[in-house]
Amino acid sequence: MAGRREVADFAVQGAWHCRECAQRPLAVYTTWVALSLATPMDSVLAVVPGSHLLQGWDLPLRNAQLPGEFDGQAALWQIPPLVNPGDVIIFNIKTVHGASRNNSRPKRFRVSCDARMQVLLAPPTE
Repeated sequence: MAGRREVADFAVQGAWHCRECAQRPLAVYTTWVALSLATPMDSVLAVVPGSHLLQGWDLPLRNAQLPGEFDGQAALWQIPPLVNPGDVIIFNIKTVHGASRNNSRPKRFRVSCDARMQVLLAPPTE
């Protein structure tokens, strides 16, 4: 696997890092909220569906926060055709995501915010 792992890569070493945790499913989600109208020409959120199931989070690609199993050339990015203010996209934190290129002329900007939420199971009540 050419181009993979170096000691200096993100999340490979350190007492704070748990290799087993990196491979487990995480119940942490990103909620992305559009605050303005946007199209793919303005740069909007793009995701790779199913990428949260990839392996190799414990051995990320060199110089990237992407799982070792991620193949950028074969990735099928999904970009919404229109985003309205108030639209919300919720995805697993391990979902590979980014933004489409801003090709608008004259240059327009989109405004959004995101937050993380962790789903915890409540202990059974008596």
